[in-house]
Amino acid sequence: MKGKKIVLVMLTALFVLVWGLGACTTTMQEYDLVGPYSEGRARVWKNGTWFHIGLDGKPMYAERYDFVGSYSEGRAWVEKGGTYFHIGLDGKPVYAERYDFVGSYSEGRAWVRKDGEEFHIGLDGKPVYAERYYSVGSYSEGRARVWKNGTWFHIGLTGKRIAE
Repeated sequence: MKGKKIVLVMLTALFVLVWGLGACTTTMQEYDLVGPYSEGRARVWKNGTWFHIGLDGKPMYAERYDFVGSYSEGRAWVEKGGTYFHIGLDGKPVYAERYDFVGSYSEGRAWVRKDGEEFHIGLDGKPVYAERYYSVGSYSEGRARVWKNGTWFHIGLTGKRIAE
């Protein structure tokens, strides 16, 4: 019995090694750079443009971008023509606004920079509060770190300062 287990483990390891390397080699041969998978998509670079591929290694949409981020909460940040915005799983923009820079979504919000100020937007691309900051971080556990007037503090999901 012990011998059969060893043979089974070795055959399984060989199958995973050959299949895994074959899939990886195919993907690496098709694209110049390949990022890790997130939400069933990986960001890739080919011929000077970025886009996302599915688990089968095929492009998920026709559009090509100057740069793309990984998917988070069904959205990925992209750069095109020097402006930043988010796309949905179909590769199309999810809102019309363009920003100087954007971050990934976390807890239904993404940080953005426009005209030297930073704030958070919701999944619809609209600001979730009116206040603007010098610097903001991503949300985690219902809080985001922000900096204004030389002071760091946390805000909640509605943008209100949290007393600490």
